[in-house]
Amino acid sequence: MPVPMVVYGVSGVRADFKARLFQLPQGLAVPVGEYMNVASDVDFSTVPRRELTFDVAIPPIERESRFEVVVFMRAHPNSDWQRIGSLSLRAYPNDLLKPLKRWAERRPLRLQDPSGKLERFLTAQGISFLDLNARSLEKSHRPVITLLVDGSDDLAVAKSRTRRGETVVVFRERAGAFPRIDRTRWQGGALLIVELELLDRLGLDPQAQKLLLEIVSKEEDLRHERQDPE
Repeated sequence: MPVPMVVYGVSGVRADFKARLFQLPQGLAVPVGEYMNVASDVDFSTVPRRELTFDVAIPPIERESRFEVVVFMRAHPNSDWQRIGSLSLRAYPNDLLKPLKRWAERRPLRLQDPSGKLERFLTAQGISFLDLNARSLEKSHRPVITLLVDGSDDLAVAKSRTRRGETVVVFRERAGAFPRIDRTRWQGGALLIVELELLDRLGLDPQAQKLLLEIVSKEEDLRHERQDPE
């Protein structure tokens, strides 16, 4: 992963730069690998501002992890290395959606997506789903999860599905300052309405994928919630 940085120096100064990656498990700082050479003998005589770039390799991880890249500088001729800055990073495993993939193999998952955005993403990730009106699940005794994306009749369809005891998640793509996720019981089922900019980010943004996983995982909470007496 390329890391750009900007450094400033005093005229006549020459300096070396190096960096090191640290993993931050539970408040600790554990060095990862060796020091990385960033630049050597950088001359600030003519230009006080210099732009440098170096590559950081994040090791394979099994769960969401925090890292920090620390940059050091040594001015010529005989100065000691001094810490001059740092960059915090958050890394995610490549199989972030593995729990959703396993979950969808065990439980019914239905989809209605006129935009095709969520359908394409689920297909690319190998996550199983069926068309909204697929008949193979009609007699299933397992909880049914329905995902609806930006349809003109999404709320009417959602209410119809919740009457059957299904959990329905309605995705409405909204780019705005006030994203909204509403959770409610509706007759025999449960309804989530998600209004935020999410689907367009799924392909490249692991935080969006994590949010999708959390949203669908809420089905368990809602299913237990609707068993409570009112």
